[in-house]
Amino acid sequence: MRLLGSTKYNGKEMTITDSREFLTHKDLGIDTNYYGGNIKRIGVTSNKGVYLLLDE
Repeated sequence: MRLLGSTKYNGKEMTITDSREFLTHKDLGIDTNYYGGNIKRIGVTSNKGVYLLLDE
């Protein structure tokens, strides 16, 4: 699993529209305090194992 802290991956600018579905911390077994507790949703992209961290 790769959790992107940047919006670029393999030279492509990733945006929220690249997310196919959204998961929660619980879905992936990630502590809710991960990344300072700022992450509210995790976006699944079409790139296998690549997720976008989304705050609200």
